[in-house]
Amino acid sequence: MGSASLRCGGPPAARTCALALAGLAGGCGTSVQELLRADAEMSWQADLVMAGADARDPALAEPLAAAEEEKIEACQPITDAVQQRIRGAEEEDFADTVLTGIGELVTWALPVGPPEDCAEAQERYRQSIVDLERRLEAMDNSG
Repeated sequence: MGSASLRCGGPPAARTCALALAGLAGGCGTSVQELLRADAEMSWQADLVMAGADARDPALAEPLAAAEEEKIEACQPITDAVQQRIRGAEEEDFADTVLTGIGELVTWALPVGPPEDCAEAQERYRQSIVDLERRLEAMDNSG
């Protein structure tokens, strides 16, 4: 092997290599896992705010509904990839799993494409939730 190759031996060395790769990728791009977690947290919050807006005037919730649709569309490639990965995991052998994992690490770690589009749409969705919450609070305080 050449001097530029990365060799990972037994379990302690493998863990060290994995940590090194994770550390390198940690500063890059958007974490798909973080996007999925944030989406789950925002969904219940948006449902509560939407219910409050619908009780007053359904038109109040329209900007939030539009932001939600945008988020769903922007994040769909990630959702599809995760579902495909879950379905395909049962059919892969170890070598396929390693090669797929390395490919996904490189692909998803880069700050371009679906993860960044999803992250930007989620931020607009989050802001729409905050804006609607503030508007409802202002309505409560004025009336």
